[in-house]
Amino acid sequence: MSSTPEPSPSGDADLLDLRIDRLAYGGDGVGRDESGRTVFVPFTAPGDRVTARVTEAQKRFARARAVEWSERSPSHCAPFCPHFGVCGGCHLQHLEQSAQLHWKHLFVRDALTRIGKLQDPNVAPVPAPAADRGYRCHAVFSVSMANRQAQVGFQGTDNEGIVEVEECPLLVPLLNQVLGVSRQWLREHAAQLAQRELGGSLRWLDVRASSGAEECTVALWCHSQEFELAGKLAAHLVAVEPRVRGVCLVVFRGRQRQSDGKATVMSGTDSIREQVRGLELQVSAQSFYQGNPAEAIRLLEAALNMSPTAGAGDVVELYAGVGYFTLPLSVSAKSLVALEGRGSAIRDLKRNMEFNGIHNVRLRRGDAAEQLGKLAAKKGGRPQQVWLDPPRTGAGERVIRAVCELGPESVVYISCDPTTMSRDLGLLTQGGYVLEEARPFDLFAQTFHVETVALLRRP
Repeated sequence: MSSTPEPSPSGDADLLDLRIDRLAYGGDGVGRDESGRTVFVPFTAPGDRVTARVTEAQKRFARARAVEWSERSPSHCAPFCPHFGVCGGCHLQHLEQSAQLHWKHLFVRDALTRIGKLQDPNVAPVPAPAADRGYRCHAVFSVSMANRQAQVGFQGTDNEGIVEVEECPLLVPLLNQVLGVSRQWLREHAAQLAQRELGGSLRWLDVRASSGAEECTVALWCHSQEFELAGKLAAHLVAVEPRVRGVCLVVFRGRQRQSDGKATVMSGTDSIREQVRGLELQVSAQSFYQGNPAEAIRLLEAALNMSPTAGAGDVVELYAGVGYFTLPLSVSAKSLVALEGRGSAIRDLKRNMEFNGIHNVRLRRGDAAEQLGKLAAKKGGRPQQVWLDPPRTGAGERVIRAVCELGPESVVYISCDPTTMSRDLGLLTQGGYVLEEARPFDLFAQTFHVETVALLRRP
């Protein structure tokens, strides 16, 4: 199948009359044209009857945009953000909350059945989040200085341009405040940045607030360390907004927002402080941390409580990060081996273990599958549990095969993508494990994203 969209004819020939039957993971409504071909239509709901214009045509599927509704589903509601449909941040604002939760439950259940090949999986309903707006404590704002004009905002739905939002209703107010201050400063210095040919150096503003939004840090992600005005921007942010705890500069390579080098602190510190079950975590600018801390706590409690033996005995944890699960697990575990590959996360985890006086955790850096193989080769019995919290791409076959070879009594799998989770859980069931329960959580209301905790055991 060609990856290049076929050109659509102009006029009415590219208009389709569609009944939307379901939502696909990703948020698009799904219908079928007269030939039976699947058509994906964003910002529609099951039960809609729409006239849609084809934007991409392939042999097996097409993409289209709704131009007219002849019937609307009862689950429709009015979006509360004026940028919805243009900004790429939200996908489901047009749906009532109950409908969002219903479909997120089905996203998980369908993926486990279709991809994981699990029959009648036990998937709990998705609980309503404490807040469906004003909940995000982390945002990455794209920056462009093209044509001597400063643009700061989110990527649009076309993934090409930047949508300049005055404020995002999903963010805690502090993040919107920093957005406004930063944008104004960049606009005032746009000509100076262009003259120095440094406008293309700053690519992202990464702003992270603590759970209660008492403080935040700002990371300036740049192509080069030679962003001469970074110090002035940092000083301005700290002076105008006292809750900015620090500003740092991070150099990245290529097009991805990835860097394993240490951040250069321009003002204050590069870390925020978090409290998790009475333990203090410090999270630096380059390390991952949940964007919705309030709902993340509910997920953590569910993961710890799903199994009566959760955390007891010997535990191996993969993708430990800064210690969000590591530290609470260490309280009841006899011993814990934490595996992590990223340097920034390892530095944070070491610091957090030392600060909290944790001594029963052995930290290992390197490839997860290789480290599991070394553990399996050692004598002393298998661990009671393995915990995994992989990135969106999942753990993958090598790691899952290594988990099965290690042979823990149970596996706790935390996921931010039901498709890759289902692939991995399917491999675990092939290795002799049985899925007892999966619990989805809505950490990102108004989007298609859904987090899940799954418990598997050996019979």
